[in-house]
Amino acid sequence: MHNDAEVKVFEQDFRRGLSKEDRKFLVTARNGIMQLENSHYELPLPLKNPNVQLPNNQDLVLRRLLKLKRRFLADKSIENHTRKMVQMNSLERNLAVKFGLDAPAEFGQTFSYPKVYLGKLNGEFVTLESYLNGTFQKYINNTGNIFGEGSELSMKAESFVHYSYVTSAKQLTIVDIQGVNYAVCDPEIASSTLMARDDTILFRSGNLSTTAIEEFLSKHTCNKYCLLLKLDQVVHEEDN
Repeated sequence: MHNDAEVKVFEQDFRRGLSKEDRKFLVTARNGIMQLENSHYELPLPLKNPNVQLPNNQDLVLRRLLKLKRRFLADKSIENHTRKMVQMNSLERNLAVKFGLDAPAEFGQTFSYPKVYLGKLNGEFVTLESYLNGTFQKYINNTGNIFGEGSELSMKAESFVHYSYVTSAKQLTIVDIQGVNYAVCDPEIASSTLMARDDTILFRSGNLSTTAIEEFLSKHTCNKYCLLLKLDQVVHEEDN
């Protein structure tokens, strides 16, 4: 696989380019990629410690896979999925409004979400929202990775995710912050608890739960906007 092709594959998901972690992975991929006899490619795992000894957890993986299958079968309805999107939008819009009210005047402009409506088109359930005109940008993705570090919008996006975590008493974070300037859309919610009592995924299938929360917290460094909001500072292990 050519190096340019590798970059293009990874940049398809991130319109603003690759994060530092993505670039480290590309180095690992370039140095360790190999083509097998069946013409498939094999890549090394991007582990921080290449000498780590991984346990044989096949039984655990199979049990989780079967549980995941049951969840998807219980939550396969397109109607349920679209209704969840509208409900999530209401939560995210209200949180963005509260964020704007809690931010002091010197914080400046804050984010807003357009209202999402539930509808039907040719018998299929759909969601409708206002078109965002302009250059679309991603500031924080679904896995909690941060993009455009150092820009005003990116720092405010980080403070918004941090705010959602603190305001919810560490029960959830709003991730996948993306849109046109301060008009953002289609976020995801990562909740500390993944499963609802009826054995379906809370919010929707893009909920990466503690994986996304921990990834964001490990990358986030509190900035001036976090200070203006008087948020508890995120402390990393290496800071202790």
